[in-house]
Amino acid sequence: MDGTVDLLTRRLRLRRLTREDEAAVTAYRGDAPASRFLGHGPLAEGQYTSWFEERDAEWELREPGHRRFYGVEVRATAALVGDAVLVRSADGQQGEIGMFLHPATSGLGYSLEAGGALLDVGFGSLGLHRIIGRTAADNRGSVHAMERLGLRREALFLQSERRGETWIDSAVYAILADEWRRKRHAETVFTPSE
Repeated sequence: MDGTVDLLTRRLRLRRLTREDEAAVTAYRGDAPASRFLGHGPLAEGQYTSWFEERDAEWELREPGHRRFYGVEVRATAALVGDAVLVRSADGQQGEIGMFLHPATSGLGYSLEAGGALLDVGFGSLGLHRIIGRTAADNRGSVHAMERLGLRREALFLQSERRGETWIDSAVYAILADEWRRKRHAETVFTPSE
């Protein structure tokens, strides 16, 4: 699987975002409380076109450092509930994942499923050696998902990012290709927490 086709999990379909996704993306990325964990403010009405075009131009991952943003869709309803990103490092050997989901889906395990699909592509068809995830240290949902996926915390940066008038701590989690393969072989990671 090279990532240019849809990625299917038990409950989700990760697919290329389209211009027609504007209302759904603006709904979840425009949520002020949820967007506090982003490096920018909420996505406002009228900003989607430029946001989409910037990300869509990098879809093929032609250059190291490019990002592939997938829309995260619930298969049973076809509702777009978030997006997930896979980034190739400048050297092309490592990557980064991130998931941003509508706050209404919190606790359903969708980040876990989407993250697992991204790790499969990164370590599979892209042949990456190591993949990281970055998060605000107080983003408990993101921290929990990364730990359940098998990523370990490698760094904590105190007051490293500014959100409005506040400095926040950020954390970096990582997993190696061999660790992911062992984890995938040993257990099912896509079961939502009880």
